Amino acid sequence: MNEASGIDAAAAGTATVLSVSPHREDGACLERIFHGSGWTFLATPTLASAFSVLRERTVSSVLCEVDLD
Repeated sequence: MNEASGIDAAAAGTATVLSVSPHREDGACLERIFHGSGWTFLATPTLASAFSVLRERTVSSVLCEVDLD
């Protein structure tokens, strides 16, 4: 597979997942799911903090709460 597609990065365990939710339990649950996967998991409570992370890091996937203010 083409490494530029991101698929090889995920298979190699270098993918980063960002969760955006004001609910701490969402991040805690997702952290348990991704624990041991080799992926980096990040959680932020707001859109502003998520944009800050996205400016600083390469993120493979973003999981977002449906109701963000």
